[in-house]
Amino acid sequence: MGALLRSLISKNLKSWEETLPFVELAYNRTIHSTTHCSPFEVMYGFNPLTPLDLSPLPPNMFTSDAASSRVEYIKTLHKEIKERIEKKNQKLVTRKNQGRKELIFKPGDWVWVHLRKERFPDQRKSKLQQRGDDPFQVLERVNNNAYKLDLRGKYNVSSTFNVADLTLFDVGNEDLDLRTNPSKERGDDVDSLNNLLHVPEGSITKRKAKKIQEAFTLHVQKLANAQRETKNFELKFLYNVSSASQEEHRVKMAREKLCNLEDGTGNEKSVQNCEEVAIQLASLGIS
Repeated sequence: MGALLRSLISKNLKSWEETLPFVELAYNRTIHSTTHCSPFEVMYGFNPLTPLDLSPLPPNMFTSDAASSRVEYIKTLHKEIKERIEKKNQKLVTRKNQGRKELIFKPGDWVWVHLRKERFPDQRKSKLQQRGDDPFQVLERVNNNAYKLDLRGKYNVSSTFNVADLTLFDVGNEDLDLRTNPSKERGDDVDSLNNLLHVPEGSITKRKAKKIQEAFTLHVQKLANAQRETKNFELKFLYNVSSASQEEHRVKMAREKLCNLEDGTGNEKSVQNCEEVAIQLASLGIS
């Protein structure tokens, strides 16, 4: 109807109120492809007359039988219209669902919940906030399109959700918890965490994301520890080299001093110096 109204008002946008009744009459009297009838005929059982349909009025010969037949006609028409609409909808459903797989949940299954802005305005204030939340358990299947979940009092909303807002919580091969399974045959926790650094197969669940983060943190800590140990080794090596150089220098000076004293006159001062040098060499472990 909007397209028809735009084509009639042209550039004079202020004349839409005067044109609207004519557009409405034309729309309501046009036969639709789905119902094969006009909206006016579906509602009242006949189409309104147009100037082309004007003719001399017939004589007054309407009776109650005609009214009864009109009622029966409207009932039959409504039944046919309903069947046509259902048939059209079935065709649309078949075309839209082509290649899709019907998703059925059972009571006890765990599912993710998609947080829509209309239903969860506080949780979707920002585009960067999560669009899904913790896996919740299915309590009841209302039908194939609606399920009742155990929200555990987390949200003040209805616990019934459409299947389009639910995703199966698939733990995949990461179902084992490292805290309850500290070790396993032919492997350990570190290897399992390191393996998570690779891109996992299947959907990324919240548990997988948490373990990937733990593996990444552990990997960074290992790199930091290795770098710290290397730095400590280098400092210790430099310290040992420096200490050895100092000891070597002290020994050299003591020996030179002892040689100088051996060439002396042998007076009391020289003897005292020799004793001091001997004590220094003994402290250094040199005889």
